[in-house]
Amino acid sequence: MADAPLIIIGAGGRIGRLLRKLWTENPVRGVSTIWLTRQDWDIGAQRPPALPTGGIVLDLAGVTRDDFGRNPLLASEVAELSGALGCKLIYVSSASVYPGGAMPMDEDCAPAPLSAYGRSKVAAELAVRTIAPDATVLRVGNIAGADALLGGNSPGNLVLLDQTATGLRGPVRSYIGPHVLADGLASLCQRALAAQGLPPTLNLAQPGPVAMADLLDAAGYSWAFKDPRDGVIDRVELSLDRLLRLLKIPVASAASLVEDLRRLRGWP
Repeated sequence: MADAPLIIIGAGGRIGRLLRKLWTENPVRGVSTIWLTRQDWDIGAQRPPALPTGGIVLDLAGVTRDDFGRNPLLASEVAELSGALGCKLIYVSSASVYPGGAMPMDEDCAPAPLSAYGRSKVAAELAVRTIAPDATVLRVGNIAGADALLGGNSPGNLVLLDQTATGLRGPVRSYIGPHVLADGLASLCQRALAAQGLPPTLNLAQPGPVAMADLLDAAGYSWAFKDPRDGVIDRVELSLDRLLRLLKIPVASAASLVEDLRRLRGWP
């Protein structure tokens, strides 16, 4: 029996390159991966290439700086393609749709983003829901190595960290390591192909939120606090009860996240 197609849209972005490296080393069982970068399909400017039907579309496409208004358009185009191919759509959104706060946020919390990027991802989720009502939206926490903190700095540079109103160790976030992310996404895709069912919305991170200062210390980076500024979100912790009923996900710590990233040799 032929492997089902797993079509990854937005494969040239940071998450896509991370997954391509890991899934090339450890292929996802039962699927034939097809990687589409912007060179393969410039969404909104070109017709998509000929692609196999059935299987899974994993949508990683998105704008993370400047023209956030493109995110709903990109999501709409990929949702239309997924429907035309008869594929199950998994849309990768972001924890930025949540406002943050002292309590963990579950998937039933009403989105209340505080940033323009978060608002664009809410609009993209709504577009996906309209076009592909059976899609699964993944709200992913910070990804170690694909983030601005560890992925955008190097140990030789001084990292400037935001101060928060409630803690002494900088912002606290739900994180996920690159290997845990790749394994978790592979398992979710396999569940979808096996018709085991995925919820319409799912938070994806590791249990145990981590302070950014602790991550920098574990990575051996020098850091200092910036001058205080308005708009810093102290804490974004995702409730993972729904995820943990589907998958086994290890608890995160600053040390384990850094170790996971260091196993990703040659990154970025």
